[in-house]
Amino acid sequence: MAQRCAWARQKTENIKPEEVNVSIVRWHRTADPFQMLEGLQHEMNRLFNTSLFRFHEFGTPEGATFWTPALDMHETEDDMVVQCELPGMKLDAISVSLRENTLTVEGERKQSAELKEENCYRVERWHGKFHRSVELPTLVDGDKVHATCENGALKIVMPKRPEVKPKQIQVKIT
Repeated sequence: MAQRCAWARQKTENIKPEEVNVSIVRWHRTADPFQMLEGLQHEMNRLFNTSLFRFHEFGTPEGATFWTPALDMHETEDDMVVQCELPGMKLDAISVSLRENTLTVEGERKQSAELKEENCYRVERWHGKFHRSVELPTLVDGDKVHATCENGALKIVMPKRPEVKPKQIQVKIT
């Protein structure tokens, strides 16, 4: 044992502080194996939700790929607002529809012609068809929906129906 300690001391004495690279990893002592399985399940769900299901299909007969643009939805006092990132898209390639209480945004981004003819080393921008449908959490007035697109950001404003807007009721003392 004394020889091993002397050897380890000799090896570490010659190391300069700037050469030491140490990783610190938090260790959780888990006595419950079900808690470990729950953590594994949570991590697997996170991986599948962010990786595999973002890419619905890997190709079509025409060779185009499917992609999913980022979409945000929030609520104001009077409106439901959906914003969708569609950089490089032409307006005639975007379709927005509202059926019952489901908003659908779909379209197709074409691959640029110059990339098809050149020898590409990296192609990271998505192209092809996309389809996003989201169920709205509240009823909206379909006749008053309007959409605008500025700098590749599609913004859809859907006024809430009057019956779902909050109302202030004055209480009278009798």
